[in-house]
Amino acid sequence: MSAGPRTADEEYAATMRDLGTAVLAFGREGGGLSAEEVAAREQAAAERINQLVAASRPLAAHGSCASCGEPCGPLVHTLRCLPLRSLLLL
Repeated sequence: MSAGPRTADEEYAATMRDLGTAVLAFGREGGGLSAEEVAAREQAAAERINQLVAASRPLAAHGSCASCGEPCGPLVHTLRCLPLRSLLLL
């Protein structure tokens, strides 16, 4: 899976992360922001990115068994249900 171009939100979060590293390393403000302000801005950008991802597609999709329709892992096509399910339900 290849990563696409970064969004403005991702660039902003990366900038705040880098600035936060510099602020902590040098022990003083960077770009006129304290460590707490930088962390708050990075967190806000991360939350925005999460909202955009959640709005663009479901975060989890579960598959269903081709034989019985029961939920199963997303890469599993069949539970091979009949003998195994009876053992699991005991």
